[in-house]
Amino acid sequence: SGEAALVLERSFSPGVMSPIEITASHQGSGLLSAKDLATVEEFTRSLSRDPRVTDAYSTVNAENGSNLALVTVIPSAPVDSAEATELVEGLRDETIPRYTAVAGPQMLVGGETAQGRAMRMGVGGTRSVPRQTPPASRRQNSKCQRPCSSRVR
Repeated sequence: SGEAALVLERSFSPGVMSPIEITASHQGSGLLSAKDLATVEEFTRSLSRDPRVTDAYSTVNAENGSNLALVTVIPSAPVDSAEATELVEGLRDETIPRYTAVAGPQMLVGGETAQGRAMRMGVGGTRSVPRQTPPASRRQNSKCQRPCSSRVR
C-alpha cells in the first residue's frame, strides 16, 4: 500500500529493498581458500566505507563443499536511479578488478539494478547473476567456515 511504502521510505535506505548482490567463487570443487575469504572480507570492508553504500556484508556457505560467498551491498540510492547504476558500473569496471586482477575469486554482480542496467545496455546475462534464495532447509542447516553472516563496518 502507499502508506507502507512511505513507512519503508522513512525508515530504511532507498536501496534496502533491492540490494546489489555479488557472488564470489572459484572454478572447480572445494571450499574457497583462506586467501579467497580474506579477499572477500577486504572487498566487503571497502564497500562499507564507500559513501554510495549504506551497508555491506558477506555470507559464506560451506555446506557440501560450496565454493560460494555472497556479498550484499545496500546502495544509498534508489534501485532505479542513475547513482545506483553508476555504483554497479564502478563495481564491475573498477572496484572488482582491483581485488581479482592477480588472483582471487571470480566476482559477478547481480541484483535488480545490475539486471536493469544489463537490459538497457543490451547485455546478455553474462555479467549479472539473478537473485536466488537457497531453499529453507539449506538456510537453516548451513555449516559455515566463518560466521555465516558478518557485518563489516
